Parts: sequence; structure tokens; C-alpha cells
Amino acid sequence: MPLRCKAKVRYRQDDQACTIEAGENGGYLIRFDEPQRAVTPGQSVVFTQMKCVLAAASLKQPVSEARHIMSQATHNQAIALAGLFQAASLVEQIATRGMVQQSNLETCIRSVFITNPDSTAEIYGGERALPINLGPGFRHLQELIDKDRSKQNQDVIRYALSLLHLEKKLNKQPELLNTIAERLLKIEQQAKYFNDQENLIDNAATLTHPTIIANLASLYQDTLSTFKFRIQVTGEPRHLQNAENADKIRALLLAGIRAAVLWRQSGGKRWQLLFLNPAFALPLRISPDAEPAI
Repeated sequence: MPLRCKAKVRYRQDDQACTIEAGENGGYLIRFDEPQRAVTPGQSVVFTQMKCVLAAASLKQPVSEARHIMSQATHNQAIALAGLFQAASLVEQIATRGMVQQSNLETCIRSVFITNPDSTAEIYGGERALPINLGPGFRHLQELIDKDRSKQNQDVIRYALSLLHLEKKLNKQPELLNTIAERLLKIEQQAKYFNDQENLIDNAATLTHPTIIANLASLYQDTLSTFKFRIQVTGEPRHLQNAENADKIRALLLAGIRAAVLWRQSGGKRWQLLFLNPAFALPLRISPDAEPAI
């Protein structure tokens, strides 16, 4: 688990792409890539793969009561937006306070190095860890959904929108994208000097070593800072003039670009930010027993 396959809940329905995940009480959770209409308890569902029938089952839980109701595409968009707003939020915190929670920083920096994940959630530690690892990002999403301007941080919103705009420009520069990929691979190799574990990604603390952060900041300066459009970070001069803080800000902006790439790859559009889906904040509430997975 998870298992990618196709399923249908009606005899004459075309096969629908979906993901099967382990659920509660020995059951299974089906995430369809696209929303399904009028699905009710008691309906049969047939699963296929490569035109072969894998299994059949009966739907038990009403759609209106399910905690995970959203298509896989929407779920991935929610994760990407949470990653984007978390990176933007940490940039704002460093600029104004000079410090951030280490675990939140590690979550963002780790995401930059995971370029071939099995799922979008894996980039941020896995499904069960999302409410903790991306908690700040999902809370910013909730504030936007609630439209409570008293809780919204305009600088965080500006940074997030700017990152989406910058990623759109980057996506039109394939040579620059290749340069970033090559540089990231070199930085990952360099990070192994500070790590004695076989799997570097499992030790996120190593990825936030000052030398690695400085290398990521240099990568951002040499690539994304060459565009005419540049993100202007505002805050306390004493924090912004600190070299380590400046490196962290640039490294986090790079993590924000990573999240913006995920947003685009999952089908996210800029106009959707004007009409945020309430389901985008759902992962913050679906795993009360979540544990960090970094």
C-alpha cells in the first residue's frame, strides 16, 4: 500500500483511476483521481489493473461522513499549497524574528532533495505526518479559507504568490531547470560528509547544516535571482543583515519553488487561490495521532 489501479462503482461506467490505501478497522480507503457522483453505501466497487480484475468490494462508509473526501489531485494540491505557505511563513519569521522552529525548517529543506517520490505526501514525510510536518502551512490555508483578515499575514501571502509567479517563469527555462537539478545532486553528495547514515534523506538535520544551507542559498542566487522578477523580503534589518539568516531565507525560497512546482504538476491554477477549496485544509484534521516522519 498504497496501490494504484482503476475502479468503477457502476456496470456501465468507464474505469476510473484511483489509489487504494489502508484504512481503519481493517478496511481500505479509495482515493479517486476525479470526484465520483452519487456514491452510496452498499454499492459494489470493482478494481482492475492492466484490464485484469483484482478484487471486488462493498462500499461501507457514506461519502458525507468520510474524513478523507477529496480527489487525489485535490489532495496533492492541498499538500503543495501547505508546503508553499509553510516556506513563505518561515521566510517571514526569519525576516521579522530571526528564528524559526527547527523541525519546520527541516521539513521544507528536506523537500528540496526529494525529486522522485512515490507520492506527493512522501515529500513531506508521509500521509500520517502531514498534520505535524506541514501544520503551519495548513493553518495558513485555513485562515485564507475562513477569510479572516485579522489572522492573515499579508507578507506570507505576498511571498507565496511571488513564488508561484517565479516558478512559472522558471518552468520556461529548461536549461536553468537542468542546472538546478545538477547543483542539487552535488549539494546532496556534499551533505554526506556530515552524515554517517546510509540514507541521507532520513536524517533531515544534516540537510540543515549551515554549509548545506549556504550551498542552497548560493544555488538560489545563481539561478532564480537572475530573473528580472525578484522576491523582496521585508523585515528587521538586524535579522536580514545576518549572513546565516539570509542563507536560510534563500534556501526556504528554494523550498517554496519546490512546492510551487508540485502545485503546477498537480494541476493547480493561480485563479484557484481566489476560491480556495475548504478541503485544502482537511489533512490538518484527518490524523489526530500523526507522528513526525522526518
